[in-house]
Amino acid sequence: MSFSNLLNEYIEYLGCSSKALSEASGLPASTISRYRAGERIPAKNSPQFNSLIRGLFLLAQNSDELLEDIKLEDIKMKFDLEYASQKKDKNPEFNLYYFKTNLIDLMDYLHISIREVAEATGKDISYISRIRAGERKPADPRKMVEQITNLILEKYNSKHELEILADLLDCRISDISGEKNRERFHNRLFSWLYSDDSSPQKYVKEFIHKLDEFSLDNYVPEKKLRAVEDRKNETEIVYGGGSIAHLAERFVEDTVETSSQKPVTICWSSLEESTDIIEYEHLIGNMAFILEKGLHIRSVHLGETPIYEMMKWMEIWLPLYMTGQIESYYIERDADKLMDRFIMMSGAAVLDSEGIHGKKGTYRTYLTRNVDEIKHYNKRSDDIIQSSRRMISVIDFENKDRRKEFMSEDSSTSGKRKNILSTPPIYTISDDLLDRILKRNEIPEEDCRRITEYIASERKRILEILENSRIEEYVSEVSKKEYKEKPVFLSLSGLFYERDIFYTFEEYQEHLRLAKEFQSRYKNYLLRLGKDMGFRKIQIFMHEGQWVMVSKNKSPAIHFVIEHPAIRQSMEKMLETFVEKR
Repeated sequence: MSFSNLLNEYIEYLGCSSKALSEASGLPASTISRYRAGERIPAKNSPQFNSLIRGLFLLAQNSDELLEDIKLEDIKMKFDLEYASQKKDKNPEFNLYYFKTNLIDLMDYLHISIREVAEATGKDISYISRIRAGERKPADPRKMVEQITNLILEKYNSKHELEILADLLDCRISDISGEKNRERFHNRLFSWLYSDDSSPQKYVKEFIHKLDEFSLDNYVPEKKLRAVEDRKNETEIVYGGGSIAHLAERFVEDTVETSSQKPVTICWSSLEESTDIIEYEHLIGNMAFILEKGLHIRSVHLGETPIYEMMKWMEIWLPLYMTGQIESYYIERDADKLMDRFIMMSGAAVLDSEGIHGKKGTYRTYLTRNVDEIKHYNKRSDDIIQSSRRMISVIDFENKDRRKEFMSEDSSTSGKRKNILSTPPIYTISDDLLDRILKRNEIPEEDCRRITEYIASERKRILEILENSRIEEYVSEVSKKEYKEKPVFLSLSGLFYERDIFYTFEEYQEHLRLAKEFQSRYKNYLLRLGKDMGFRKIQIFMHEGQWVMVSKNKSPAIHFVIEHPAIRQSMEKMLETFVEKR
């Protein structure tokens, strides 16, 4: 029996869904789907593996079928036996590219010498050098990763070194500090070195694919906002985590009913904690009423937040981000490692929840409608925004001129550009090919004029950049079979033109040839073709060290400008992965 078959057997036996397992385990739904389909297997004893086992156990305990007799150890043993019975490659999950990339980062940031790694693994220096260069795969990857992991745990555990490791592993220092977290630290570090399961860019990739598939037209929020009851009390206080969701809903109700046009500000320090205590699917449906009212929502990440939390927040709030009414910020400072904070502020009410990290019973949640307190908190919210840095800017049809202004201003600044494109670069198309494609797709004359003018302006902008800076573009090369399964169309997201204008396969190949010819004419332009990444509606533009723009062609046409350094760097690493695997 394969890993996926065993997992599916458990899911069927428990009578649960993938969504339920995702919620119980804390793993993304897309990851559960890949496990079930056999597309991915978590490394044994990795955080992902342990979370999956724990999720199955929790579902068994909460089942109506009286399955309490199922023990955590029994589930783990069955999956352990499955790993032992695998007859494939000895290390099927090992990824040499991620191993050598993460090993280089580990050695560079912690100032570990090649000699020290060689001594810890019992190998000579030249052998380790070849592995670092990606020229050789370890004879026994699992043993080598285990030896390096033990080296780090034994010798690199000062406060400063743990801060570096927490940043590399995309977790909180509290997750890997102290003897009680030693096993968790070991598993997280091992998994990070051994495969890409814990790689930050994994979360970025999953978000990009969700964005590509998302259609606002098909999104129907579960709106169940109740009529506002008479509020006899100006303030309400509850203790423990279980009642926060109730007060959060009352906060939304108050905000929708008020005549105030004050933006709603939401501050949070730990998504993991707030997700556990607030039913976000229901809350998001209610928050849609706030947006329909015309209010903007300002989201502020307090302190150092791991990438997986930020990307999970963006994924949860994706439908609302698509409205263009969400502003996202972050505060670059050390987070309070002891306390978690979740605050919602509007012109009608304030909800302030605080508790010790990981201990729901310590939470105290305060909801107030007192006018003076609301004024005080909203003054604080404005001060928080002023002290914050913009994390993500959203450009949609309503403020479409901002994209043109942003790109125009950027074209005059120097710096290397790197782009990931799902279709050939639009500015490399010839007038003749464009005319043929537009006629065959029966595009109205006025639209043809707008499209031609847009492409001309894009070509002019790119040529201005190429005078002083380098542009590298990585384009998915789609085979005829892949094209039949998922056709390619012109990318006109910058024009906010949402009608599909399809290539024929022959036209697509002709445009690729024109892009190669464009490369031959400009020394600062490099075109690289890679394997099909599977998405069609997304283009990613990067100004190295400055910003990343994720552009979606339709449903709706929208642009996310990302300035947060950690997310931006993960985007850049994702690009390196794409190039390595092409």
